[in-house]
Amino acid sequence: MNDHINRQWELDEVVLPLSEDQKNMYINAQSTHLQANGCLFNLQRPETLNDKIQWTKFFDQKEETVICTDKLRVKSYVKEKLGIEAYPKTLWESDSIINFRESLLPDKFVLKTNNDSGTTFIIKDKNKTDFRTILDKCNRTLNSVYGQIYGEWSYSKIEPKIFIEEYIDDLQYDSASDYKFFCGKGEVFFCHYIYNRGLGTTTEQIIDKEGSETDMYLDPNFKKGSGFKKPKNWEEMTKIASKLSEDFKLVRIDLYTTQEKVYVGEMTFWPYAGIYKGEDQKKISKLINLDTSSFTKPITK
Repeated sequence: MNDHINRQWELDEVVLPLSEDQKNMYINAQSTHLQANGCLFNLQRPETLNDKIQWTKFFDQKEETVICTDKLRVKSYVKEKLGIEAYPKTLWESDSIINFRESLLPDKFVLKTNNDSGTTFIIKDKNKTDFRTILDKCNRTLNSVYGQIYGEWSYSKIEPKIFIEEYIDDLQYDSASDYKFFCGKGEVFFCHYIYNRGLGTTTEQIIDKEGSETDMYLDPNFKKGSGFKKPKNWEEMTKIASKLSEDFKLVRIDLYTTQEKVYVGEMTFWPYAGIYKGEDQKKISKLINLDTSSFTKPITK
């Protein structure tokens, strides 16, 4: 496998501005993609969604990427770009689980770490929650570097913290639905709508930028949904997603809405690490207008 990847590296470095410092990152990213999909991703002519996500790992690196990958620091970026605090309130933060005090928190809240993807716990009743197990998981996250095997370079540059956010309820589903807008350079490409979380039937749909259903699906782990109803503040959501994507060629803006207010959850630069499976990720790619005409220098510090 490594011989195959090394040969592709030699071909790519001839025509693309890849540095030797990026070789390990390249090998890791190609290895995980090959294991997931049985093929290497294409940086020279990115065609699939995975190709385009992988391209930005190498050629759209910015200091702002690190700031916005950090689930706490991204809030200052959002406020600066939008001029409003369009995110859930942070109720507590620390660099250690030792400082966690359950008694000082509301009955419902969301517990997260800022330095990885996936360490998020929606607490609906703190009196029925096993915090020892949850905090053990958070502690492991705080003491590890996420994303290296996928080439997700920015996570290693984050100062790890654990924090608590207010619980957001959209009054429709048990947990607030996710509106994950794939965008770039101020343009919304599509929305990955995810709902019914926590009920054992997490459901998805791909919605075009106009708010209409498509017949495509992205995550094989989710149930295929239908009957999407465009929320009344859809235009506000697309404007927020568009504004926050202006500095980046491809980024996913994760939003929630209570029908009265739009919240920015996270900004995700390499959704699913760029190893989506299935033919639909190739079809969905056609919705994305990725600018590959310019490159940034790699962030090495």
